[in-house]
Amino acid sequence: MAFLNLKDSFDFLNKNNINTLAYTLISSKKDLKNFKEYPYVLKLSSSLLHKTEKKVVFVNLNNKKDLENSYDSLKKVIFNEKIKKYDILLQKQIPGIEIIIGIKEDKQFGKVILFGFGGIFTEVFKDSSIKILPISKKDLNFLFSETKIGSILEKGFRNKKYPIKELKEMIYNISNLAIKYNIKELDINPLIINENGLYIVDSRILL
Repeated sequence: MAFLNLKDSFDFLNKNNINTLAYTLISSKKDLKNFKEYPYVLKLSSSLLHKTEKKVVFVNLNNKKDLENSYDSLKKVIFNEKIKKYDILLQKQIPGIEIIIGIKEDKQFGKVILFGFGGIFTEVFKDSSIKILPISKKDLNFLFSETKIGSILEKGFRNKKYPIKELKEMIYNISNLAIKYNIKELDINPLIINENGLYIVDSRILL
């Protein structure tokens, strides 16, 4: 078994009505010249794991030079790591709160779903909750109430209101997807939530 790469993970989720943040495939520097709605994120989609450590995700790209330099850096990694099959994805950088949604198989309990504070500091804050699949709509409320980030989102933060109903529906749909396709492991981190919507910006899936 092998993890789906980033692009295939996005495509799998989109085909199952779980929308991810739109992306554009970049095949050369020439493809970067028409993008002007900064900032952007440029990232590598391949079988390479530990994307942050390998420096294949570039954020806060605020001009054409940033885009081109990041593209050159990605090509160097591709060459050094001898990656034969890959895609380079460009996405808009979205502001908001970072969430993690995960699926794993526990030896004792079977499939479980995790919800909590996401991003690169997931392991630092350790603000998450786990439920055994399948889950009910009532279980979703427990997932939120057992985490600080869930409480913040439901109560709002600095007069900001978040699409909590849509987020709970997405989590519920992901839980059903895990059962339907016998997903061994799924890691959506981060899903960014702001006042305007939900945006899955990174994902990996083990079917």
